[in-house]
Amino acid sequence: MYSLRGGYGKLALGMTIAGMMNMFVFVPIGRVILRFFSIYRERNELGSYFYLLKKAHKTSSVAMIIIAVLIGLIINQWVGREWALLLIMAMLF
Repeated sequence: MYSLRGGYGKLALGMTIAGMMNMFVFVPIGRVILRFFSIYRERNELGSYFYLLKKAHKTSSVAMIIIAVLIGLIINQWVGREWALLLIMAMLF
């Protein structure tokens, strides 16, 4: 039977993981975007600026997917499929 308390714990864990991934991966990229946009605009080099931003997003996204799948496989073996899927989806969110 589905437990309300267990469901809330899973939600809280998923939101915590998603918040941590956002804080450690995408917030630094956002800070770089805000800091260097005006510099690249003044130098008329926005093409290379956007290229580097796309490359940073692709690299971090691929790294996050690989890490999420690897950790998900480990959690699947130790705890179970439900927790592994929760972890993978929270990291990719």
